[in-house]
Amino acid sequence: MIYKKRVSIIVATYNSEKYIDDCIRSILSQTYKFWELIIIDDASTDSTLKKISQYKNKKIIIIKLKKNIGSYKAINFAINLCKGKYIAILDSDDISHPSRLQKQVDLLDSEEKIGLVATWYKIIDAKNKILESIKMPGNKNFNLKFPCNNFICHSSVMFKKKIAIEFGLYDDKLVYASDYNLFLKIFTKYKIKFIKEFLVYYRRHDKQKTQTKSLKESILKEILINLRFSKKNKLININNFYFYLKNYIFSILKLILLKTYK
Repeated sequence: MIYKKRVSIIVATYNSEKYIDDCIRSILSQTYKFWELIIIDDASTDSTLKKISQYKNKKIIIIKLKKNIGSYKAINFAINLCKGKYIAILDSDDISHPSRLQKQVDLLDSEEKIGLVATWYKIIDAKNKILESIKMPGNKNFNLKFPCNNFICHSSVMFKKKIAIEFGLYDDKLVYASDYNLFLKIFTKYKIKFIKEFLVYYRRHDKQKTQTKSLKESILKEILINLRFSKKNKLININNFYFYLKNYIFSILKLILLKTYK
């Protein structure tokens, strides 16, 4: 018999009252039925928790944190509670296509060496209007460029729980690029595959983190940390050194410019 909780979907929420219904309904509409949904509320101050609590479904597990700890710490907390073989991530303002889970499970099941599966995605606005459609590079180009640049939408990933644990889950010292850091670790030992279909809708809206100078600087520093990780772990070679050097230099220059112009 198929284990009834083969997939654990993790949704970390913080003040997501406007979009959380769309997010949850997209999971309830999945064609694949062997899942549990873990919603971890990171001490929201709006009506997010009230909205979540209205869903009376035994497959939905709600965890309320007493204080805000940040999304990566919250996800790590949830992973340790997951019963599924596979972990799917979905941000609280994003939406999954009804066939997303089934297609990702099928691909992960097809080969033991596959550690993570992602998908193409569409960017939507606050009113669900499609702004852009994002396709990933083909497998050859992806393997070449990924150690130098993150192409993966976090809300589109499904990975094996045991592999995430093997690499120590998300590094919560990295506030903005811990997902890329974990993906790179997985990439050192396992295959990362893409489903060439738009199975996730990534929302872009005004309430997302404001791109202030200090935030941009922090993001760039974490990008550089991940680029150094790629170099240290010999993911950089003669074939992709140009892409590595370009992104490294660009990040350094952007940091200098941020510090120069106040």
